[in-house]
Amino acid sequence: MNGQTQEGLKLLEAACRLDPRIAEAQFRLATIYDRLKRPVDAVQHFEKVVEVDPRDARAWDYLALDLEPLGEVERTDLAYRKGLASISQGLTSMPFLITITGDF
Repeated sequence: MNGQTQEGLKLLEAACRLDPRIAEAQFRLATIYDRLKRPVDAVQHFEKVVEVDPRDARAWDYLALDLEPLGEVERTDLAYRKGLASISQGLTSMPFLITITGDF
């Protein structure tokens, strides 16, 4: 956020190696990869977030957004559905997910 993406990336990568179960570090690292247009790397870390906390709708949302350009249609749909399920249970929400309409 302070224009020090590479430094932040290195620190978060180190933190995630030390303890891969820290969901927030995984999430922050994945969002950097997302901003850098590295969806394969972003997906890897968003998947770790939802493995640790399957109720994190924001991670499901980002995961779906990064799976989509990879052509992962079924996994994209599943991620969106899991994010919507998290929201319907009153958990973490993402504005993008709640604006989706259709047969979900």
